Amino acid sequence: MLSSNKKTLTTLLLTLSFILIGIGVFYGTYYFFINKSLSSYEKVVKTEVNNINKVNEKTYLFTKGQTIDTEKIKNELSSYISSLKSSEEKLKKLTVTDKYTDDHKNLLLGLKNNISIFNQIYTICKNPKNVTLEKALTSLQSFRDDCMNNYALVSIKNIKINLPKECLDFINNTAYFTEKQIRSNIDAEIANSQNKDFVNSLSKLIDTFNPINKNLSQQIVEARKDDEGYDKLLNTLASYQDTLNSIKSKISNLTIPESGIPLYKSFVKVLDDYDSYIQDFTFAVKTEKLTSASGSQTEDSINKLYEGPNEKFNTLNTDYDNFMGEYNKFKDETSK
Repeated sequence: MLSSNKKTLTTLLLTLSFILIGIGVFYGTYYFFINKSLSSYEKVVKTEVNNINKVNEKTYLFTKGQTIDTEKIKNELSSYISSLKSSEEKLKKLTVTDKYTDDHKNLLLGLKNNISIFNQIYTICKNPKNVTLEKALTSLQSFRDDCMNNYALVSIKNIKINLPKECLDFINNTAYFTEKQIRSNIDAEIANSQNKDFVNSLSKLIDTFNPINKNLSQQIVEARKDDEGYDKLLNTLASYQDTLNSIKSKISNLTIPESGIPLYKSFVKVLDDYDSYIQDFTFAVKTEKLTSASGSQTEDSINKLYEGPNEKFNTLNTDYDNFMGEYNKFKDETSK
């Protein structure tokens, strides 16, 4: 009986030993593979985080004083974006253990915002006159804040990720550049609006001036054929003078944008030329009328009367052509 009990006890002890050994082997194997999996995951993540940190640290190359080097950004920032996207793809392919599920999620979210920061900066530099620049600035600042918050929540063994000072300076300088560009765009828009108003007003004055801006030589030839021709011509010249005075009055009341001052001066010169021409021509017509009545005129004396007016008309013509060239150029630039 004692022998039988002893044999049974031995069997139980052996069975229990095998069970304990089996459990030990199972858990040992399980934790071995778990630790191996963790070690492999941490190794890959560490490699990619190091790459992300290096990319962000190198952004100091794009800063220039308190602003940014827009040409360098347009030429080189795309390679930084490609490098971050490469890390993003590798991190997305990893098998994540329960221990790092939340950390991995925040790492990917932070990286997504990191890429968005660079994309937004590239877009701003590519088209600094975009009307949505203010919205782009708001988005940039939002991406920065979200990225910093996401990275701060990442807690993986021996791994540290954040936006370094170099990158934050780069973002802040971009924000400064963008704010300055927004103000510049607003000023340019106001100036362009003023230029358009000026062009429209000037166009109306030109339309009024063109019908009276003519060589009057043919009109004096016609006047000589009619007994009342001189008086009719003098009345016409007086009406031209009235039109000219009206144009001068209107242009003096125009609001002249800074960029339109040279064009304004050019038109005023044309008007002064015409004023001088019409006055000299009027004097010549009155003189011819008087000498014609007394019968003391000769062909040479008549021709000499109009030498001065003809020279002034040539000057007027040259200045008018120059003015119209300036006007058309200014108008084209304003309509862009």
